[in-house]
Amino acid sequence: MLDRDAFCHAIGVILDGLATDKGNASRGSRYNSAIRYYEQFGKHESTLIVIISEDGMINLIPNLKSQIKHSSILKAIEDFKKLLDGEEIKKKIFNQKMDYFQSVNFYLTQEECDTINKLRKAIEAKASDNNNIRIVYDDLKPNIEMNNSYYLEN
Repeated sequence: MLDRDAFCHAIGVILDGLATDKGNASRGSRYNSAIRYYEQFGKHESTLIVIISEDGMINLIPNLKSQIKHSSILKAIEDFKKLLDGEEIKKKIFNQKMDYFQSVNFYLTQEECDTINKLRKAIEAKASDNNNIRIVYDDLKPNIEMNNSYYLEN
């Protein structure tokens, strides 16, 4: 157990926390107790847990995603709106945009998901052509783990 200044207070410590369904039965007690501890206490404070298992595996909790520019998402949504406003739907561009939105789905807010889903349905309706094969996309949904700390700029 390290503090913010990297001073080591304990090695091999088993942390305590409430039971959670996020553990892994195939992993040891250190791993699962760290998960329980993080679920109970770590989400409220800036906490990083490093688990070094006897089998050599090293895990970090939380397993953080990279930060991205929120402005990139906003620009892609604006471009998606322009695609709907055009006279002809360019399916290649539509599919590229949907691939992008799926790749950044973790970072999308509820409002952004709703906007993209609504635009997608409108574009699909406008471009519907029974003679072509098309990709079917599921509705995007926000991730409950997402918060503004994942954006490079606020």
